[in-house]
Amino acid sequence: MGLLLGSGITLTASSYAGVVKFLTIFPLLVLGANVGNVLFVKSAISNQLITMLPVPVEKVPALVIIAMVILSVATGIFVIIFVNIFAGGYDNSLPRKLFAKLALSVLASRLLYVVVYVLDEDFLRTSCYILAIAGMTDIAIGAVFPETLSKYD
Repeated sequence: MGLLLGSGITLTASSYAGVVKFLTIFPLLVLGANVGNVLFVKSAISNQLITMLPVPVEKVPALVIIAMVILSVATGIFVIIFVNIFAGGYDNSLPRKLFAKLALSVLASRLLYVVVYVLDEDFLRTSCYILAIAGMTDIAIGAVFPETLSKYD
């Protein structure tokens, strides 16, 4: 049993109380995921991680997609399909570094997801999942509607 689960912080819907907690906490998790992505993209750590990668900035999204396929085929394919169908492919005029940072955020949250899954922390697991979904959504929608990325300015 995880530490948060043991202390009653859980999203398990085994009773009405679990459903009420989920409905109360879920919007906060979505908001927190967006704030987390913005903070990560603006942080110095994201710049350091970009420079530590073995590929140039314009190749980072491809590197992360390869890693995502290994970790989670369905998650990685969602971004590729969405961008290709609705945007006609990757637009090189869009901010590559921003997409690279968001892609790293997605990868980090999916890797952390595995850790908190093993620790049986459903609250943190859901938070990591939502953070990854928020990042992928920003990448996919930002490729089609670049003005939606203004929150990262």
